Amino acid sequence: MSNVIEPMHVHSPRSLREVFAILRENPGIGLIAGGTDCLRRVGRGEPVRLPGSLVSLAEVDELSRIRRRENSIEIGAAVSLERIISLGGNLVPTLFIRVLERVAHPAARNLATIGGNIALASVDSDALLPLLLLDARCELRRPTAHAWVPLARFIKGPGRIALDPLEILTAVSLPLPHWNVRMYVKLDRTGSYPDAGSDPRRADGNPDGDRSEPDSPSSEGPALSPSTSLGMDSAEGGFEKTPADPEPHAGGAPVFRASAGTASVEGDDVAGTATSLLKFAALANVSKATVTDFRFIWGGVDPLFMRSREIEALIIGAKTPFSQKQAAVFAEKVAAYIDTAPPSFLPEPYHRRSAVRLARAFLEKVGMYRETWIPKREP
Repeated sequence: MSNVIEPMHVHSPRSLREVFAILRENPGIGLIAGGTDCLRRVGRGEPVRLPGSLVSLAEVDELSRIRRRENSIEIGAAVSLERIISLGGNLVPTLFIRVLERVAHPAARNLATIGGNIALASVDSDALLPLLLLDARCELRRPTAHAWVPLARFIKGPGRIALDPLEILTAVSLPLPHWNVRMYVKLDRTGSYPDAGSDPRRADGNPDGDRSEPDSPSSEGPALSPSTSLGMDSAEGGFEKTPADPEPHAGGAPVFRASAGTASVEGDDVAGTATSLLKFAALANVSKATVTDFRFIWGGVDPLFMRSREIEALIIGAKTPFSQKQAAVFAEKVAAYIDTAPPSFLPEPYHRRSAVRLARAFLEKVGMYRETWIPKREP
């Protein structure tokens, strides 16, 4: 293979108007932001084919803005992952920040953009799963119009997005509700995940998080007890299920990560996440012993994600702690739902079993959640 680098022309517009003018004059031209996907492919020894002409979006001011709305935050597509982390949990959902903190290292996060992570629609895009879980919306802009669409509709499958030739992704909008139970897990091909290390109760601010020791991930895969609290990197989406049209979706406590057959404790950098096949994220709100919101999502290969709003609805409005019957019905529904997934979603049988165990573990965590009351001081 030739090592000669072909000449390339890179346009560097400073406004969206200039971007659209270039797109009109150069049909089929490529767009690039941080370029970290190209760097990752080069690092893996994979061939990288770039068009002879590119549009760099790094200098487009409109794509680097962050706006706080009454109940949401809008983040420009060219905003880096590191900048999002710097906003803190008061502006960005904590689960999303925890996931981004475990993406590569700060240098890579300073280059990687939120728009790039979405537009790639890749199993390696760590930001996708929590964004899908949070019901994020994407702003798609044309020369004379724009529209907001749900991220779950924008992602069509691995490497496929709903974007027309003269249309670009300009921003993502996140709702800002408070979540008091969170969970995020990522398992590799062998089912590896942290089995020792620091106190899992530190992660994600859950003081009651426990973690049981995992069994050998042989035929059964990781044995996740209801008290297991794990967490790691991301995932993406492919199809979702509602009561009428089945689809996919996950929040809370200790956060760990596993990759390429090895596991590292929460807070460490993780590399080689391309081998990860199962991701799980979940969020819940519990107020006065009542579940006011409950959602979970699995990330796989193809489709990129699965979520069942029908199963989520079974838990919303329920009182905690849950009865054995409620837990049994939930586990039965989850197992039946995972059975409907195509083989390409979770190719390994133990990943399918682990997907059910993770959902049960999160339900247990939600059931054990207790609000912290701060007594008022007498005057």
